[in-house]
Amino acid sequence: MKTKILLAILLASISSFAWVSASETTTFSLKEVKVVDQDTLTVSFNKDILEDTSLFEFLLTPKSDDTREIALTGVTLSSSMEVSVDTMEALAPAVEYNLVVVFASDKEGNVIENGVDGMVTFSTPATFDASAPVTGEFNVAPTETVWTPEAMPTEDTTALEQPVSDTTAETTESWVVATEAAAATAEALPQTGPKEMLFVVLALLLGLGITFVRKNA
Repeated sequence: MKTKILLAILLASISSFAWVSASETTTFSLKEVKVVDQDTLTVSFNKDILEDTSLFEFLLTPKSDDTREIALTGVTLSSSMEVSVDTMEALAPAVEYNLVVVFASDKEGNVIENGVDGMVTFSTPATFDASAPVTGEFNVAPTETVWTPEAMPTEDTTALEQPVSDTTAETTESWVVATEAAAATAEALPQTGPKEMLFVVLALLLGLGITFVRKNA
């Protein structure tokens, strides 16, 4: 009985040791690729990866044409075993793509070898959620700046709306009044017709006669 117990303990120890050894020698590999939206992918690995993701490099191509490379704009660390990859152009719906790891490293310095451990084939959904945030800035069409003039101050048009007085009638009326006044003044002046001239001559002669009489007196 004791022998069986000791044998079971020994076998368990050997199994535990073998499992630990296998875990420690697990090959660093690409695990999964998820489509976040038309411009963003999430790439996960089976081990904690290097925090400096600027060294990471991927190759993204359509499965139907591996010669057409889709440019990537950036790789950022999203968790200890996951990075976020942005694409320059929008991914097409319902299309299969291949993602190949050109370079990636875990914290222990292990790198992924090209081949089975460094390539994943994934498919995009039939439709993309329009409300999903778009993180690929290079894929956004530049916004055209439209110049809008500043609001001009409202001009007070009250004075302009006042009716313009008709000065023509006033001018005509003033001219008529002036003419009538001139005519009245002319009538008030002494008349110098023939009758009046006769009276003037007689007055002069009368004055001369009186003067002559006085001198002879």
